[in-house]
Amino acid sequence: MSAPDETYEPDMAAVMDRHVRPGWRCADLGAHHGEFTLPLARKVGPEGHVTAFDAWEENAQTLSRRAEREGLAERITVVHAAVTDGREPEVFIYPGRRRKDNGLRSDWEWSVTGYHAEGEKLPPDRRVRALSLDQYFPAGERLDLVKIDIEGAAALALAGMRWLLSQARPVVALEFHDAAEWAARRMLFAAGYDLFRASGEPIPEKGDPPRVFHCYALPRA
Repeated sequence: MSAPDETYEPDMAAVMDRHVRPGWRCADLGAHHGEFTLPLARKVGPEGHVTAFDAWEENAQTLSRRAEREGLAERITVVHAAVTDGREPEVFIYPGRRRKDNGLRSDWEWSVTGYHAEGEKLPPDRRVRALSLDQYFPAGERLDLVKIDIEGAAALALAGMRWLLSQARPVVALEFHDAAEWAARRMLFAAGYDLFRASGEPIPEKGDPPRVFHCYALPRA
């Protein structure tokens, strides 16, 4: 599997290429325009499925159109919502750093945190639907992989998928943008997962290793 632009996050693309199998059911958090959703849909094949979440409405609409155009709509469900811990039915979303020079809002880096990775506070833009993965996926439903790239809010997403981590046991591929997200890795350890760099090198549970941007977590046998 490779992203449409093969230079787009090749480490993360390689992780998913190694682990995703035909027939898998996947969730893509922070799907944007489908940089990973579309390759995942091709990889899982007609028996698999990808549920793609994005908090910015225009991104969700663009991804839906791309899925139709590329003949993958039956394998992809696009959900316009922010993935959180599920405590609030709506949350504010905030624009990222890539605000365009012409004053138009960028479609990149929207988040629910109120700040970007370098710590700059951001103005709220609008309220959007919010949900947790445990709320979205019924108890007992299979989920094989979750990809998380939601600009600093991974802790919220992990807190909202405790049932899935304990019962469905998906592979988790994620980006740790800042120290707060990095601290959230302990939720994965507590759920019985091992954490790895994209290269496959284990990340120790004990101590305080330096933050790693691209990681994946596998359930312990």
